[in-house]
Amino acid sequence: LPRTIRRGRSSIPFVPKSNIDLCHLNDGVFLEGFQNCSWKDKNQKNKIVHGFLYDHELEALYRHPKKYISLLAKYYAVMTPDFSIYRQMDEFNITAAVYKNRYLGALWASFGIRVIPTVGWTIPKYDDICFEGIYPDSTVSISSLGIRQKEECKKTFLAGLKTLEQRLKPRQIICLGDPLEEMRPYDNIFYVPYDQSFGNQFQTGWQGRLFWYDEKGEIVY
Repeated sequence: LPRTIRRGRSSIPFVPKSNIDLCHLNDGVFLEGFQNCSWKDKNQKNKIVHGFLYDHELEALYRHPKKYISLLAKYYAVMTPDFSIYRQMDEFNITAAVYKNRYLGALWASFGIRVIPTVGWTIPKYDDICFEGIYPDSTVSISSLGIRQKEECKKTFLAGLKTLEQRLKPRQIICLGDPLEEMRPYDNIFYVPYDQSFGNQFQTGWQGRLFWYDEKGEIVY
């Protein structure tokens, strides 16, 4: 990373703020998962790449951090990968997940890519780690997928969202998933339904890929 990149606790890099225009989100600008990015896509400038995927689908980005930069740069913006953070994880693994998230965001931004930090959290004990590496007044992304399965998950999510607003005061929040009733008072959240997060709005007969492919067309994992 460039030496000018600020670092916080545990050397977690800060993701530089990008100017993100969401006025056409879901109406001309759509989300696309990392695993479906393609050089052949003619609508890259109308898509924001997201990383709300399984960890094994995201690890290639961290193991080979510069490999996909030229491809990702073609898109309007890129969200940092949502490496898993959950209640049963210890501090070391939570820190590692946040580090990888912010490291890739800072790296991409250094190559001129518009970056949207993805934020996840767990119990309040780890808030200082989970919200590290993001500047106040940034545009960030979150996901509400799966939080309705258990009341405990819902409470943890809403508590973290409140902390996010208080600590970082984000300019805009992109939320992949439907809102909870308790989220409606937030006027800075833009919601993207799950079925609109595959980047298929411009195509007919389209089917998302299940695997990463390299430049030679070989499966990465």
